[in-house]
Amino acid sequence: MGRGGGTVAGSKHSVEKEEKHHSSGGGGGKADPKVMGVIFLILAVIFLILVIAVPIAMVASPAGDSCIKGESLNRNEQVLCVPDDYDQTWVAEYEAAGAKYAKVYKYANATVKYTYRNYTWYNYYAKLKGSYDYFEFSVPFYITGRLAVYCDGKKCDDLKLYLLSSKEFNEAVDSNGEFHEKTHKPDFKDFDDEQWNYFTYQAPGPDYYYLLFSNKKSKSVEILYSISMYNKIIDTDGMTPATPKENKCEFKDMKKGEYLIMEYVSPTNASYAGDTSQGPEYFAIKMHNLRISWGGVVAVIIIFGLLIIACAILGVYYLILKH
Repeated sequence: MGRGGGTVAGSKHSVEKEEKHHSSGGGGGKADPKVMGVIFLILAVIFLILVIAVPIAMVASPAGDSCIKGESLNRNEQVLCVPDDYDQTWVAEYEAAGAKYAKVYKYANATVKYTYRNYTWYNYYAKLKGSYDYFEFSVPFYITGRLAVYCDGKKCDDLKLYLLSSKEFNEAVDSNGEFHEKTHKPDFKDFDDEQWNYFTYQAPGPDYYYLLFSNKKSKSVEILYSISMYNKIIDTDGMTPATPKENKCEFKDMKKGEYLIMEYVSPTNASYAGDTSQGPEYFAIKMHNLRISWGGVVAVIIIFGLLIIACAILGVYYLILKH
C-alpha cells in the first residue's frame, strides 16, 4: 500500500550524502547578547505554551494503539483490525480521498465467510541508482501472486528483489530511510537485461508486505514491473457498513470475538500505474483505540519543562549577567 523508496545504505549516494552532512562552513560574527537574550526568552514562552497545549491535545484526541501494521489501503484490498482490549473505543478512519471508497464493517469471527479477490497493477516504473523502490500491500489472511519485471541497464545482474513482512521491512530500513541489503536474503536476483523476469510469491497474514527492489551500485538501472494479486479475504456481501462521521467510524461496544474490517472495492480488477479514473490508487488510513498514553503526556511535560528552564536561564544570562 503506497509506493516509496530511498537510498541504499553503503551505496555511493549514501556516502556522498553522509560526507555532505558532516561538512562544515565558515564562521560568522559574534551575536549581540541582548538579541540572544530576547531570542531565548521568546523560546521559553513558546515552550510554555506548548507544555500546556500539547498534553491537552494528547488527552483530548489520543493517538491510541494501532491494530494494523500499515497506514494505507490499495484498490481491491482489505485490512483487518483485531482488538486486544475490548474495554477501549476503537476507531477506523481514512483521509478525505477515501471518502467515496472506504467501507468499514464490524463482524463476529464465528459467523465469517471467506472469498478471494484478485487485482493486477500494470506498468510501475522506477530508475534505481544506489537506491530502492517498493510497493506495499495488505494481506488479511493469505495471498499468492505473480510479479513481472523488465530491467534495462548495465547492472541488472546486481538488482535485488525482496518480499518483506512489516517486521522485516522495519528491521531493514533505518531511521534515515536507508535500506540495508544485508539484513535479509533477497528473494530474487541476477535479473536478465532487456527481457521480462518472472517471480511468484505467497505470504500469510494478517500483515503488510513490501515488494522491494534494491540497486546498490552506482550504475543506474530502469525497471518496469507489474504485480498480480490473489487475496483471501472476508466476504462482506450481505454485511451492512458502519456509518462514518467525518471519514471516521467509532465503536464503543466491541465484544470479544468481534473484529473490524476496512476495504476499498474497485469496480475493475486491473489498472495502470497513475490511472485515477476509478478513484485514487490508495489512500491513508488508521485503525486504533483511544487509549491515552499517560507516560507520553508526562514525558512531554518533563521535556518542555526542562526546555523552559534552560531557555529562561540563558535569556537572563544574556540580558543581565552578560550585559
